[in-house]
Amino acid sequence: MGANSANAVVAVIARHIKHFSIINAVASLRQLTVHWRIDPSPPSNLKAVDDLMLFISQRISLMDERSLSAVLHCVAKLHQAGIRIAPICAIENQIFDKGADRILSKTSPLKLKPCSISLILWAFAVLDHRRTSDVFPELLRFALSSLRQFSPHDISMCAWAVARVNPSPHPIFAQITQITPATALTTYAPQHLAMLAWAFARAQVTAPDFLEKIRDQCLEKLLGFKIGEISMVVWALAHARVPELNKLFHQIVLLRSIDRFSTQEISMLAWGFATARVRDHGLFHQISRRFRQFPQDFSCHAIANVIWAIAVTELEVQTALDMHPFVIESMPLFNAKEVTMILWAYATLQLKSDQFWACARDTVSHHITLAKQQQQNPTTQMSIHSSPLSATQLSIVTWALQRARFPINSKRTPFVSQTHTWATFD
Repeated sequence: MGANSANAVVAVIARHIKHFSIINAVASLRQLTVHWRIDPSPPSNLKAVDDLMLFISQRISLMDERSLSAVLHCVAKLHQAGIRIAPICAIENQIFDKGADRILSKTSPLKLKPCSISLILWAFAVLDHRRTSDVFPELLRFALSSLRQFSPHDISMCAWAVARVNPSPHPIFAQITQITPATALTTYAPQHLAMLAWAFARAQVTAPDFLEKIRDQCLEKLLGFKIGEISMVVWALAHARVPELNKLFHQIVLLRSIDRFSTQEISMLAWGFATARVRDHGLFHQISRRFRQFPQDFSCHAIANVIWAIAVTELEVQTALDMHPFVIESMPLFNAKEVTMILWAYATLQLKSDQFWACARDTVSHHITLAKQQQQNPTTQMSIHSSPLSATQLSIVTWALQRARFPINSKRTPFVSQTHTWATFD
């Protein structure tokens, strides 16, 4: 499977597109999606793919719920995986616009089933499409009225989509906890547990008993989790402040090597373990070894997470020192949250470096200037790297700079006497 298989499908499309039915076209797109997710090489015959997508786009208004959900799901899967096939990229917004019109049609309403609802919600959430705000209320109305008929896969997909689009406690979460007793969670696969945990944490849903049941099921099925699902679960359960995570988190380190984790996933583990106050020497030793081998793979976000986690757990402090040159070099690239995490960590670990603290002070002063500019002109759009410090972040960085005896000019910000012995960063 891969490029050759995809080209074989494309060759069939080129020969028979004129005789295709909607079912043929959707089946072809599904096949191509499977092949391209294995090998995203562009097809040898782009025109055939272009013809296929045009055929699909022109017939969306005639599709039933099964075909429509399959098309939207395939396009969204390629988008999520970062697979950019030119004919699909060029038409994906048009397909989703027409898909929204089909979903909202009153003249020929779709008979929506749980599987289709969950796939469509997921697809619109992945693309963050402009018609999402039109489609979601209609689909969620169907979902809330028939949630007991949804499978674990459908429920987890819906929950994930809702949390991604609007991270707040939507009524669907309360209904999920009501219809999903502890015994029902035993039917959830690792992927479903990970998506459900992430959704509840992201949406800041208060459901301690339910999340503890998810924790227990994660421990029970730990060997079945994929790498991305493990980092998702660690982040979610730590973010939601689920208690008694030591056993699960220690088992993760015992059973899974982090060699195949991306640096982003590693930094999520570090953040999650530190947030949950789980001190695992094995994890932080592996992170230290990974950084020594591949320091260039660590992004600003990953560096900030790891240094902050080291300061919280007081494990592998040498790694923070090893990261020091990268921190100074990247200081202008850190956003407000990352700057705050690093300054808090340096102050807590009492790391001495005049060069670092002078650079940090200049960076903080820059963020304070940005905050003033945004106050004067709230409509100003800023990139994530130019985000101003919040009041809480300003309090923390001021404390850190004062502790290091590199205070900011008092005319720029008030003196902060509060001691930040434990700063959380969600």
